[in-house]
Amino acid sequence: MYRQQSLITLDEFYELKPLTQLEAILTFINFTFFLKIYPESFSRQGPKGYSKKQLLMVLIAMQVEHIPTIKALVHR
Repeated sequence: MYRQQSLITLDEFYELKPLTQLEAILTFINFTFFLKIYPESFSRQGPKGYSKKQLLMVLIAMQVEHIPTIKALVHR
């Protein structure tokens, strides 16, 4: 049996793959100003254990992808 050699590695494939609209938007946003205003220990309410940056990215993704509810976001 012969093994076929791959032309590119998986890492090279992901480098060549074009960015989606959401990926392009999130790569250009600088979150440092947001994180200075709202440090990790800022609120006593809401979900615990989640990064403020990740939660903000999810809210942006909901707007860009037109996801109406949190339930639809979880399903997606």
